[in-house]
Amino acid sequence: MEPWHRLPRESGIAHETFLLFRDLGPTRKVVAAARAAGKCPSQLYRWVGRHRWWERAHAWDLAQQRDQEMTARRRTQDSEQRWVRNADRLERLAMAIISGVVRPNPQTGELGIDRSVKLRDAVAIIKLVLAIHDRLAVAAPAPLDANALDTRLQQLSDEEAEKMIRLLDTLMGEVRDDSAT
Repeated sequence: MEPWHRLPRESGIAHETFLLFRDLGPTRKVVAAARAAGKCPSQLYRWVGRHRWWERAHAWDLAQQRDQEMTARRRTQDSEQRWVRNADRLERLAMAIISGVVRPNPQTGELGIDRSVKLRDAVAIIKLVLAIHDRLAVAAPAPLDANALDTRLQQLSDEEAEKMIRLLDTLMGEVRDDSAT
């Protein structure tokens, strides 16, 4: 049983008046509760002592404070989780752009950067992702691996895929270096 619930020897009227007293908040006054209940303050003073109103009201205040803190923590965690999900989506978008940037040269077969794709857009997105991770004090995105790339990477040979991953890791490192300055 919570302390603010009706006590076994507390009358219904005394408990209802206690609830008025309790709900006045931490700055509550017996006289204010008596006025709100239309009761004589001397009657309330008797109930206050007999039924431990100050102690019970303080327990209520602490429970309310804990609930508010827990709600605020939950909201913060929910907000951070949304930011992380959005950062992950942005990172995937940047990687899709970058994977379109790195293509085999038709003449040599070497992997290179296709300058027609707007790499600066991908870089700006990656900087945003890193800024979000910094804001939330969570780990920055891990270096890329084959799972992070789109289906194009799966069409490359193992050697081409390794070259592409090294190139993308280099690009991500440059972006991180730029964002640190």
